[in-house]
Amino acid sequence: MFFEPSSDYWQLTCRDRYADLLLRLTDLLPSGLTLYLEGTSMAPLISSYLEARPATDPLAVESGTIWPRSRSYHMPMTQENVAGLAELMDRVAEPQVGDHLHAYKVTTAYLIWYDALSKSPLYLRKDVPEEDVQRVCRALGCEYSSVS
Repeated sequence: MFFEPSSDYWQLTCRDRYADLLLRLTDLLPSGLTLYLEGTSMAPLISSYLEARPATDPLAVESGTIWPRSRSYHMPMTQENVAGLAELMDRVAEPQVGDHLHAYKVTTAYLIWYDALSKSPLYLRKDVPEEDVQRVCRALGCEYSSVS
């Protein structure tokens, strides 16, 4: 499965505070999602954390990196799991967390973020009401628009 944004998504661009953003998204997105994290230079403490919390029925997600070979992990996107990941994110450089981050349920992507934890846009499914997107963007200094 390859996740691609469409007009069903909001596009957000944030400059920093990625751990805070991820925590807020956990509150906005539906429960029962799986967080997919892929990276080529993940810190061992990030990899270990993700390995210890595997999703029970992961989706075969197409790698967003052709070379070098990346590692990928699927973790239940619970408040507790994301809070632990956010805490670790403060201890390593952003490239050591991962390159691509998605959140999905069955075959629907609710969060698509290639080149994650950077100024690259992330995409939230429009199941998230615009008022909630506005509130998060105001709090974190992000900009958003509708994907056309």
